[in-house]
Amino acid sequence: MISNIGFPSKGELKMRNMLLKITGVLIILMLVNGRVHAGDQKVSKHFEEITTKTPELYAFLRAMPKGGDLHSHMVGSAYSEEYIEWGIKEKMCVELATKRITNPPCDVRAGKPLLKHAVKNLDTYASLVDALSTRNYHLRDVSGAAQFFGSFAGFDAVTEIENGPAYGLASAVKRAADQNILYLELMFSEGMRAARKLGKTIKWDYNLIRLRQQLMDSGIRELAKKTRSVYDAMEKTARTILNCSSKKILLQSNDFCGVQVRYIASLKRIVPKEQLFAELVHAFELVKTDPRIVGINLVGPEDAPITLRNYRQQMELIGSLKKIMPDVSVTLHAGELKLGMVPPRYLRSHIRDAVEIAQAQRIGHGIDIMHENDPYQLLQTLVDRDVLIEINLTSNDIILGVKGEDHPFPTYLKYGVPVTLSTDDEGVARINLTHEYLRAAQSYNLTYEQIKTMSRNSLTYSFVPGKRLWRSNKYDGFRAECADQKLHNSALTNQCDRFLRKNPKAALQWQLEQNYINFEHAVAKRIK
Repeated sequence: MISNIGFPSKGELKMRNMLLKITGVLIILMLVNGRVHAGDQKVSKHFEEITTKTPELYAFLRAMPKGGDLHSHMVGSAYSEEYIEWGIKEKMCVELATKRITNPPCDVRAGKPLLKHAVKNLDTYASLVDALSTRNYHLRDVSGAAQFFGSFAGFDAVTEIENGPAYGLASAVKRAADQNILYLELMFSEGMRAARKLGKTIKWDYNLIRLRQQLMDSGIRELAKKTRSVYDAMEKTARTILNCSSKKILLQSNDFCGVQVRYIASLKRIVPKEQLFAELVHAFELVKTDPRIVGINLVGPEDAPITLRNYRQQMELIGSLKKIMPDVSVTLHAGELKLGMVPPRYLRSHIRDAVEIAQAQRIGHGIDIMHENDPYQLLQTLVDRDVLIEINLTSNDIILGVKGEDHPFPTYLKYGVPVTLSTDDEGVARINLTHEYLRAAQSYNLTYEQIKTMSRNSLTYSFVPGKRLWRSNKYDGFRAECADQKLHNSALTNQCDRFLRKNPKAALQWQLEQNYINFEHAVAKRIK
C-alpha cells in the first residue's frame, strides 16, 4: 500500500479544523518539531477563500516564500523583450523574413536591418515578440510544440555572444528575487559543443572505462578547465549587471542578490552515442571539479527518432559513469510523451529506465507514467527510492496538450510520490513560478499545506550539498542537531548553528522556514 506522504487529505484537513474550533483554539498548525505557531490556520483559511479569486491568489503566491525552481533551462527562461533589448545593446541585426536576431553585418536591402531600427515599427516589434515565444501562438496556424521549439532559433545568436549567458543569468535571478524564490538550478550547456567535437574523433569502444580514459586523455580535462572559466566570467558579469553589493547583501560564492544559484550540466541527447558519451564524460568531470555545477541532465526532444532508438543505451551510458562517480547527481527529462505522439511501445519504460538504469534522483515531466509497464509498481518504486517529479504544468499544456485531469500530477499526489513545481522555459512560455503555483492551486483544488510541501520539496530534493534539515519528507520535525531549536525570534543553539554552517542545504531550508513564519504573521495581521 502506497502512503500519501506529506499530503493530508481534504477530509483530514476539515476534521483538523473542526477539532480546533471545538476546542476554541484558533491557531495554525505549522508543525516545526511538534510546536504550534499562531497564524497558520488563518492563512490556510484565507488561502481557501481566495483560491477562485485569481488576482488575489496571484498576489498571495507571489509574496509567498518559495524554495526553488529545479527545472529551468537558462536560455529559455528569458523573455522575448529581453532578448530584443540585449540584441539592441549589442548592435545586432534581425532577419525580417525569418524573424531571427542575427549577428552583424546588417543589410537593409537584404531584409536584415539593424534590430534597433527595425523594432521602431510597432508591428515588427510585436511580431518579433511572438516569434521568440509562444505568445499568441493559438491565433496562428502553428502548434504549441512547433512554436515552442521554434522560438529558440530566433534568439540563439544572442545566447552565443560573449555577454549572452550573463544576461540570461541576471534575468533569471531578478525574476526569482521578485517572487521570493531562494534557489535556482539552471540548466546550462557550456562546453558541450566542444565535447561533441571530441566525440567525433574517437572510435567506439564498448569497454566504457577505457573509452572514458581515452576521452580524458584527448582533452576533456582541459575542456573542463576552459568551461569553468566561462562560468567565472558569466557570474562576474551577472553580478555587475545585478549590482548586488549596493543592496548590502553578503555575497557568498553561490549568492546573487539573495538568490542561491547552481547549475545542471545539460547535454544534447539527439546525437550519436560517441558524441553523447563525450558530453557525459565532460559533464561528470564538471560536477566532480566545480561545486557550482551540481548535476547532469539530457535535453532535446524525447520523441526524436535517435532518442527513441537509443534511449535505453543512453540510460546505460549514464549508469556506467554513475558506477565510477556515484556522487554525481542525475535528473532526467523522461516521460515527456503522450499516446498518439509516438507509437505505444515507446511509452512503456522511459521513466523506469531513467530511474533504475541511469539512477536518476529526479525526473522532469513524467507525463506518460500510467502508460509504463506495471505503473503502480513503478509509482511504489518512485516512493521507495525517494525520487522527485519536477512538474511543469504550462509547458506540458503548450507542448503536449496535456492539462487538467489528463495530467498525472494528481496521480503522483495520490500515491505519495514527491513532487515540486517548476517552470521549464518560463520566458518562452510567458509564465513564472508564481503562475505555476497558481495554476496548480486552481486546477487541482490544493490546500495551502500542499502548496507549502511542494515548495519545501524543491529544497529537500535539490542538489545543494549537505544534509537535510528535516528528519523526513513529512516535514514533521527537524533532525536531531536542531531538534530543540525554535524558529522565531530565537538565537541558534551552538549545535544547530554548527550543523547549519556545515550543511548548505539545511541552511537554505532553515531560511525558508523563517521566511514562512514572517510571511504568515504578516498575512494573519493583514486579514484580521
